[in-house]
Amino acid sequence: MGEWEQFDGGLFDPALEGGRAAASIRFRSGCVEARIASGASFELPYAGLRIELGGHSGRVVFLRGAADGRVIFSEAKGFLEAVRERGGTTVEAAHEAVLSGINRDRRRGRGLWLVAAVVLAGLAWLIPLGLRAGVDSAVASLPKSVDTQLGDLAAMEISRTGPTVDDPRAAAFAQEVVDKLVAALPPEDREYAFKITVVENPQVNAFALPGGRMALLSGLLKRADSADMVAAVLAHEISHVTGRHGLRHMARSLGVIAGLQLLLGDVSGIIAILAQGATLAVITNYSRDHESEADAAGLKLLAKAGFDPAAMPAFFAKLKSLDSSEIPKGLEWISTHPDHDSRIAALQALLPLAERGKAAVLKNSFAEAKAAVKGD
Repeated sequence: MGEWEQFDGGLFDPALEGGRAAASIRFRSGCVEARIASGASFELPYAGLRIELGGHSGRVVFLRGAADGRVIFSEAKGFLEAVRERGGTTVEAAHEAVLSGINRDRRRGRGLWLVAAVVLAGLAWLIPLGLRAGVDSAVASLPKSVDTQLGDLAAMEISRTGPTVDDPRAAAFAQEVVDKLVAALPPEDREYAFKITVVENPQVNAFALPGGRMALLSGLLKRADSADMVAAVLAHEISHVTGRHGLRHMARSLGVIAGLQLLLGDVSGIIAILAQGATLAVITNYSRDHESEADAAGLKLLAKAGFDPAAMPAFFAKLKSLDSSEIPKGLEWISTHPDHDSRIAALQALLPLAERGKAAVLKNSFAEAKAAVKGD
């Protein structure tokens, strides 16, 4: 491959307006170079280079430098191989770690989905089709380790939403908010291992996986008006976890026929659903009932943890004013559906009933966390 062969891609860099730009990427002696439309070029030396896979497709290659926050990325065919070829022995260890991670996730994924499939298939035997109450009762009897297994399998989806924000100001703030909320949960719900990752992604969103793994997208930090508003979204997501909505949704979705297929060893149906990075969409595609449950439980949790419960309806109201590109596909209905105002009204009606705990005092600054992420 010649030195001047180029790949289409992009660049994250604090010096750029908005923090990111499209770029043409080429490999030079000792470094990777990204050149943007203005003609400015940005380099990452091979020495100390970190390689990660992510993005929505799971195939975006992110190259990180040692410390300055610069990230060069591309999804172009052959890009990962080009990094290995031109970086030589300097990037060999980082390249092998990526390949090992891919293989490990594939092996682990097959094993965990088999465990989950057998459990859920068993539910399909026991529960008449369409009896939601029966499904929920059966799920409630399952050990919480099942949720953790599902969440561990889907955890790779977090990296596919974008590169991790390494700045400790954002990470520490997000984890402290989560810890404050978890401390207000009933003891039996604190068994989940709630851990949050801040991800570079302009969408105004957060999500939680069964078992307690969570992601806070940088767009939410940028667009939120206060720490209370961020806490409101995270309280809602924590309530999905404690309500076991991910597992309940999957149990309802599989049905008896799929359960029979899985018991007979035919996993083609579930593989088709979960292929191409659809795992997250399947687990977190909650019903309206689940969303309403998470609203009510989340507002109660928010207040008990000492945050302002009014921040939750305020967040949903704010979504109305956002550009559609900032709203995740799973939340698009919030800004357009005629029941949106009813949802806000229901939350506002719950405010007088919310028992407020001692005001939450955060050691980590919301303003500094907001400044730590890219965007306008």
